Amino acid sequence: MHACRTQFNLHDRWSDNLITCALPVGEGTEQLIGRTVRDGQPAEEVTVEFLLTVAESYRDLAQAFADARASSLLEGGQPKKLCYGECTDSIIESIKNGEHAYAST
Repeated sequence: MHACRTQFNLHDRWSDNLITCALPVGEGTEQLIGRTVRDGQPAEEVTVEFLLTVAESYRDLAQAFADARASSLLEGGQPKKLCYGECTDSIIESIKNGEHAYAST
């Protein structure tokens, strides 16, 4: 995943993303999502789903969401891509119950 974080323009081929390992840093996640969310994307909607199978993945994704919110505030309200998504309590419950969970943006 780190290898595809920068210098790849995937927007002309894909609009649905499944990330199987959340990055613990908002900036890296923004770059990763930015591979398909950019000018020239022919799809009307781009989806990004995170597969969360362990508590550490949830923690990392929650930190990426927090980083995105903080960065948006520091940059004068310019929303980050992660700010359009949501990370819900049902994900926490799913992990506690040993189930697979998804977070979508």
